[in-house]
Amino acid sequence: MWKKPYVQGGEKVREKLKIRDGERMRFKGTFSRYGLKTAYKGLPLETVCLNNIQVMSGEEVTDHLWFNHTKGFKDLGLLYPEDIIAFDARVESYFKGYIREDDLRQVDYHLTRPTKLVVLARGAPRNIYSVCEKCDHPNRVIDLEGFLSSERCRRCGSLLEEQLEVEQIVEADPKLRQMTFEEEFMSIMKSIGVVKE
Repeated sequence: MWKKPYVQGGEKVREKLKIRDGERMRFKGTFSRYGLKTAYKGLPLETVCLNNIQVMSGEEVTDHLWFNHTKGFKDLGLLYPEDIIAFDARVESYFKGYIREDDLRQVDYHLTRPTKLVVLARGAPRNIYSVCEKCDHPNRVIDLEGFLSSERCRRCGSLLEEQLEVEQIVEADPKLRQMTFEEEFMSIMKSIGVVKE
């Protein structure tokens, strides 16, 4: 039986990743948003979108990539737009989209197995997420008044209204506000005796 050949190219092949195929390198990218993708069984899988992916020297290799929301990303805590993240990853090729026998396969390149994730710079934290207590998925808030894009979690479907109200009460407590980098630095310096109170 005759089969159509694999096609390399198409509309958008990541050429700068193509020349690094198989290499493991250090990259950085700007966090854009959380997402979901269909799983074979069970709940949808969480994903993370990074924009402006660059090698550490500053050369841009692609405009965006989607990654699975792995333990490495979860260990960074809740990410906000404009957070800059550095990581090690391997450049690999893959076949784009859903493939049927009669389709041409299109080869593209992406980064796999991100490790050694570090936040290089934090964007301004804003009250834009309500984290589901049942599945820990961050659900996007429409505006600062706390209206959700949905009353249910996008991932597991549980109600979010009560969770958001509790979250707002906690944020209103001035003792629990997030310290700035300068305040945290001075707190550490005081605790080790470098700076006196």
